[in-house]
Amino acid sequence: MKIDVVIGNGFGDEGKGLITDWLSSPGSGVVRFCGGAQAGHTVIDPSGLRHVFHQIGSGTLRGAPTFLSRFVAVDPVLFEKERKELVERGVVPVVSVDPMAPVVTPYDVLLNQTTEMVRGAARHGSCGCGVGETMRRHEEGPVRLVVAELDSPLLEDKLAAVEGAVREELKQRGMSPSD
Repeated sequence: MKIDVVIGNGFGDEGKGLITDWLSSPGSGVVRFCGGAQAGHTVIDPSGLRHVFHQIGSGTLRGAPTFLSRFVAVDPVLFEKERKELVERGVVPVVSVDPMAPVVTPYDVLLNQTTEMVRGAARHGSCGCGVGETMRRHEEGPVRLVVAELDSPLLEDKLAAVEGAVREELKQRGMSPSD
């Protein structure tokens, strides 16, 4: 079995998406093993179809299925938006996700964007997708939310707990959601 691994050595804009697309075929597969929706892998197929991949693997236009590992922060809202964009263009992505992958919530995005905005001139340059905040919450607590729980009857309780944790984090950082 042949395995090609494409890993960036910097902070993006290295052509990982293009190389992954070039290496892909219907008989291959793409594994996203870390990160989240902050990715911006732009691919243009030979017919001129252009798509910027954020969560779905950039081999999709060549028919390669995608697997999102348990180290990928999955944003269900952005994932569904991207899936619909592809379907509207005639591409039906095949995606499987590790059930233990952490879930990005709108609260994580709020924490990320508020923190970045308050930094002013000292901004880090975050994409504002809440990936770092989600991974920190997932690894350090106090609340974990994973893909397997998205269809749980306890989802509302989990989301309320995430909201409470984010409000507490904002307070500890001297901020409020209105900042």
